[in-house]
Amino acid sequence: MPYVSGATAHGVVHIADVYNSGNVFVNNVAVALHNSAGGSGTFGGVSVSVAVSLDPAVEATLAADTANYVSAQNGQPNQYYSAAASADGVKGNYTGTPDDGTTSTGIIATDASFSDIVPFLTKCLDEAAQGKWRETGQGGKPSNSTILGIWQNLGYASNSPWTTDQTAWCMGFVNYGLKVSGYKYVQTASAAAITTSPERWGAVQVPKDQAQPGDIAWSYRHVNFVYTAQNGKYSFVGGNQTPRVGTNNPDDGDITISYPNGTGANNANWVSCWRPTKS
Repeated sequence: MPYVSGATAHGVVHIADVYNSGNVFVNNVAVALHNSAGGSGTFGGVSVSVAVSLDPAVEATLAADTANYVSAQNGQPNQYYSAAASADGVKGNYTGTPDDGTTSTGIIATDASFSDIVPFLTKCLDEAAQGKWRETGQGGKPSNSTILGIWQNLGYASNSPWTTDQTAWCMGFVNYGLKVSGYKYVQTASAAAITTSPERWGAVQVPKDQAQPGDIAWSYRHVNFVYTAQNGKYSFVGGNQTPRVGTNNPDDGDITISYPNGTGANNANWVSCWRPTKS
């Protein structure tokens, strides 16, 4: 049956009473499902963080910026296109992560569900292969509830811009990965904060040629995790990245591996490397 539309806010259509997959259509009509297609297993048993407190003016600005971004989405490169981001595996039409102005210090969850970051990333890649992390909210369509679950678990309010998967979520994914893996995480959406105030994470910068799996990699306002480090070659896993297959849409985002064949520490797109802490 066609889905029942709910309220529309900041260009995002909400669903009134049924789950909508966002990418299931019959005769070009979006189809709703009586039961959810299934979310991420990484959320099991991990408590929601203390509520994030944001300046209302900052949040209103972020919501307006997100609405402008969503309204520009048409499946082709637009004014938000970043060739540097696209070369680094980030989705092409990329506004950069929102600077939400949070100043919270690091927290270590007491109910981590993964022994370390790499097992978490491997689980996410398995889920991504099943389509569970693919963005669906382009152009105001219903968003992927799994991606929205990151913001909810980190303590963000259920209002715009945290109700669309088109809000850049790479740092949200990094902080959630840190949280469920027993590392110190920070309630912020700002990727740049890892370079401007790494002490909030208790993170220390390490030379790129000494990077280890689980380190945080920073590049062009984007963050992800080092996934493999072998023979001087590195790969990375993160969210808000271009899907590996099945799309030429520069607005598309997913959890993927960047540089799956490995890249060297001399890669200029990879700017810096930060080691998180469990204490």
